[in-house]
Amino acid sequence: MWFGELTNGIQEIKMKNKTGSIDSQLNAQADARRDAYKVICKKLAEARAIIAECEQLAQETGASFDFQVSYGMGGSYNGETSEWESSSQNC
Repeated sequence: MWFGELTNGIQEIKMKNKTGSIDSQLNAQADARRDAYKVICKKLAEARAIIAECEQLAQETGASFDFQVSYGMGGSYNGETSEWESSSQNC
């Protein structure tokens, strides 16, 4: 009888160790993802500030400019109308 209890106890310990290492990996991944989101949010805020400066300069001078994040994902800012036009608007 005691052998079965011992075997069950060892199996429980092994399961806890496996779960612990998986939990540690998941926590590390979650921490890395959270840190990445913080950096991404900061960089996007910086990019928005730069775009706002470009919009202001375009409004002051009547200039226009394009901004493409990647192919098919962008648009044009018209300084005369102070409006963004999607890149697909001209299709």
